[in-house]
Amino acid sequence: MKAPAALGRFGPIAYSLANNHTLDQGEVGLDDTLASLDTAGARCFGAGKDIAEAAKPLMQTFQVGDTSFTVAVFGGLEYSRKYDEQYRFYATETHPGVASIDVPAVEKAIRDLRRHAPNLFVIYFMHVLQNYSWKTPYQVATVKALRSAGVDLVVGSGAHMMQEVEYDGNQWTFYGLGNFLFNAGGRYAENHAPPYSLPLVVDFSMDDGRLHANLRVYPIVSENKVTNYQPRFLAVDELSMVETLLSEKSRWDIATRAAVRNGKDAIGYYLDFSNLHNR
Repeated sequence: MKAPAALGRFGPIAYSLANNHTLDQGEVGLDDTLASLDTAGARCFGAGKDIAEAAKPLMQTFQVGDTSFTVAVFGGLEYSRKYDEQYRFYATETHPGVASIDVPAVEKAIRDLRRHAPNLFVIYFMHVLQNYSWKTPYQVATVKALRSAGVDLVVGSGAHMMQEVEYDGNQWTFYGLGNFLFNAGGRYAENHAPPYSLPLVVDFSMDDGRLHANLRVYPIVSENKVTNYQPRFLAVDELSMVETLLSEKSRWDIATRAAVRNGKDAIGYYLDFSNLHNR
């Protein structure tokens, strides 16, 4: 695997393996992936030698001032009968594979975790199987169920394009971040999909003893035919287009729209979703 060598220099990296390519080379390929990540000192979640290992969240404790808190990150792949019965992608008690999205199991796990880590922030990284489209009814229902189960932040992947960013009165949901690096030779135009993705940065802070998750995306152009396989940050006119498109597709009301700020820093142009999501 080249990813740990390429990305490891940027700091501790963790990988979600709950996707529909993790077992493209079967169980041997999964074993090789896990061994390569372990050798590189990289952590992963969302797949394993059995369902217990695959469903186990990535856990990390952080310190902000005098307060410590724990982040738990779960990963799950949308269920598909084909991936189950033909490809045998999903982990079971006796079979290695990826974790499927199992809301009751996640709800129980969160209850158990909060008994030992009351200052807990839970992220669910869900991978869907619908490519180059805006959110589906399945995603909407699953996000609602995950939020009711105690998940603080739902982050989606798998659609290969940016999807809606919505606020439910307590927290934002990023239905789909799109691609970071992906070697397909340009599928956006043929699918009438906007060629943008949303790398997400989550910064935590404490205010009057309460934990806040400050969310910021740095949109990029993901169309390889345009960028020659080198994703780039947006120009200011492109940022305006992305912001308008997200607002329209996500149906932001006036208050929500006002809570999204745009700007530029040393990284690039960004959209900041920090104003509304207090826990």
